[in-house]
Amino acid sequence: MVKPVYKRTRDGTSEFFGAYMHEYGKNKMSQRIGIHAKTEDDDSASEVTQYAIEKGEPITDHSRPISKTITLSILIQEDTMAKANKVWSKLNKWRFDGTQVVFKGAVVYYKHLQIEDLTRHGEKYTSTIEATMSLKFVHFAKTSRIKKKGKKSNGNKKPTGSTKSAQTNGTYRKTKAGDTYWGFHQSFGTSIATLRKWNKYPDRKIPIGVRVRVK
Repeated sequence: MVKPVYKRTRDGTSEFFGAYMHEYGKNKMSQRIGIHAKTEDDDSASEVTQYAIEKGEPITDHSRPISKTITLSILIQEDTMAKANKVWSKLNKWRFDGTQVVFKGAVVYYKHLQIEDLTRHGEKYTSTIEATMSLKFVHFAKTSRIKKKGKKSNGNKKPTGSTKSAQTNGTYRKTKAGDTYWGFHQSFGTSIATLRKWNKYPDRKIPIGVRVRVK
């Protein structure tokens, strides 16, 4: 058992737990769930480009974190099985609702987690539930809102053939949250330097809902 990190006092008795959880933004002592984490595993993964990187390109533009998974082996230990079942039900509700939670153990401490999997094992104890739990870290995309400017009037002037050609040549797409030059590079094979030249937006501040050239 790992060292205690959470002390709960109830009915004049102090209880010590190896870990605790609570809903993000709700950190009162009464809102915490005390558990014992027998093991705490922290697994991180990144996606790295499979294409050749042009000389001089920032290397950080060619990889991005895609997942962080926390895997726990836990004991929910209470005075009675009814109380242990109440804690189990709360954890299951967080999983079902996709609630954002905080986990603090002896090794792992993260905010912005969601319970991905919760498995209860066969009963071995009179007032304790043995289970495994996996949690995913929630990555938030950074976006910037750009105020739409009024269109400039051209009168009745018709677009020239060269302007038409410039607008129709190439492949375009409408941006959505989380889009990056790196992602376009992965999907279409166009170099990041060329994507910057075509679209002019900062690497990590591509606005949502604009038309960008990708090929």
